[in-house]
Amino acid sequence: MPKFIELEVYSEVGNHWVVRTPGRQFPALVIQGDTLHGIYADLLELSQRLDALPAIDQEIRDEATAIASSMRERLFHYESVIEAAGFQLPYTKSVGAGT
Repeated sequence: MPKFIELEVYSEVGNHWVVRTPGRQFPALVIQGDTLHGIYADLLELSQRLDALPAIDQEIRDEATAIASSMRERLFHYESVIEAAGFQLPYTKSVGAGT
């Protein structure tokens, strides 16, 4: 069940909302689910392309993989929450399906 709370809204420009939630010191940037999925897909592709290059430092490969993994965790949480609330995903490939 959704919970309704008051937010401080600092910007409502397009897909770039800036809000502050109760109890937080600093505002946050709201990222739409389809935008988040696109960023994750780009990071995953970058990570895979770096892995394919023989001359890339292992530390760089590991960092790219860690960033993609962190983004995947956030995206998986988003998917779980909106599906439990009865929404369909705003994109076709779920990260829960291993993509």
